[in-house]
Amino acid sequence: MALVRNAIWNLSGQVLPLVAAILVIPLLLKLMGAEGFGLVTIIWTLIGYFSLFDFGLGRALTKFVSMELGQQNPQALPDLVVTAMTLLVVLGITMACLIWLSIPWMVANVLKPRTSDPAEVVFAFRLAALAIPFVVINVGLRAVLEGLLRFDLTNLIRVPFGLFTIISPAVVAYLGYGLPAVVLAIGVGILIAMLGYAILLKTSTCGFNIETGGVHWPISKRLLSFGGWISVSNFVAPVIFHLDRFVISAVLSVAVMAYYVAPYEAVTKTLILSSAIAGSLFPIFAKLPGANDRSHMATMLTGTRVVMALMIPVLSVVACFGYELLDLWVGQEVATNGSRPLLFLSVGVFFNAIAYMPYTLVQASGRADLVAKIQLLQVPIYPLLLWVCVSQWHLEGAAVVWVGRALFEMIVFFVLAKKISGAGSASGKVSLYILCGAVIFALGLSLGGLPVVLRIPTLTVVLLLFFYFLWSRVFSAEDRLWITGKYILVLGGFFRKK
Repeated sequence: MALVRNAIWNLSGQVLPLVAAILVIPLLLKLMGAEGFGLVTIIWTLIGYFSLFDFGLGRALTKFVSMELGQQNPQALPDLVVTAMTLLVVLGITMACLIWLSIPWMVANVLKPRTSDPAEVVFAFRLAALAIPFVVINVGLRAVLEGLLRFDLTNLIRVPFGLFTIISPAVVAYLGYGLPAVVLAIGVGILIAMLGYAILLKTSTCGFNIETGGVHWPISKRLLSFGGWISVSNFVAPVIFHLDRFVISAVLSVAVMAYYVAPYEAVTKTLILSSAIAGSLFPIFAKLPGANDRSHMATMLTGTRVVMALMIPVLSVVACFGYELLDLWVGQEVATNGSRPLLFLSVGVFFNAIAYMPYTLVQASGRADLVAKIQLLQVPIYPLLLWVCVSQWHLEGAAVVWVGRALFEMIVFFVLAKKISGAGSASGKVSLYILCGAVIFALGLSLGGLPVVLRIPTLTVVLLLFFYFLWSRVFSAEDRLWITGKYILVLGGFFRKK
């Protein structure tokens, strides 16, 4: 199953840098001090957000590369790639210039460094701004490889680059250099990654020669039209996703927000499982012929079943052992105040993980405008609901509204996916996912008060029974055959080694 193989490649590209960050961050904090570490984390965040300056062209490029291949039209790829890369370079340089000019104001009025030299901070952040065109070019090169379904090649660069971005600041700081040297090291990593993507694209068997391509205005219009709506989603979705913490700060206090942010950050990190699968699905959906094709829905439901199998056990453990996990990670005070919001957020994250699948289908089918409009619709309503519920029910109110938003998106995106694919009613599937979310909540609510020695075996038995239900009633015969075949293959390889 190519879906699972590509998802594993995507997951490795996200998990390994995350593990490295957990190990490196305490050392970096010790070496650079609180303010220096804070500035490095801001630079990491900015470099991550620099990829948004592609204005959706990366996603558009993946879609149209996949679509041209699906239509057996590889001769169109050189013009498509060259046009897209030209647009990305122009956008990257433009944004780099604008940010370069704004950095002195940002350092003086926003960052306000106390122990660091302001001139040095300005210099470091301007070095980061110079990296914007190269970050955007990396997005484009990776998008082409993903459109060709070469996730193995993209993650061959993505994994070491992610590790280098996390580890290099600690090495530079250990050698006694300051913030500009740290940024320079990260910039060198970006350049090496760009060269790596370019070499892999040129040497891999992609079936086209990029050197024969040229820039064409009609192709630019197609890319900008689709990418524009993707860009709207890229900017609006993070605002909606993190709006609750700002409302909590305003209505309650910043100190109380810490009790919410810690469990929120912990449980939402599990979404890398579903995003890895959604990332591998996007070019597959774009490649399938025709918008009104039932194979879209069949492929999406396969991905959804994989997400269910991954997320249910993880989120059930989080819901049932939330207090103990938070106590171990951030201490008893946060655990006492944050374990109940964590229970609600576990359900919301499950709905969000499932929603990734129809969301991806709708975008890849060429209706990125529908996704963006649904997100824009939430902008005036969601803050109002948050304000009312936080005022009445504090942190639990924020968590409940977050769950409601995730459930709303899941239902709406499934309805849209059903209409686009021309498949039957999606109500039965949606009901199943709501039932799964209710099971996670019920497990956390009923088992949370039991002693740990009773919780572990009880949860194990319940999950085994639930997975028996999924195996016999939800997974298709093809799913069961594939999983059984992979198990036998792995087991046979183990005994051959013995």
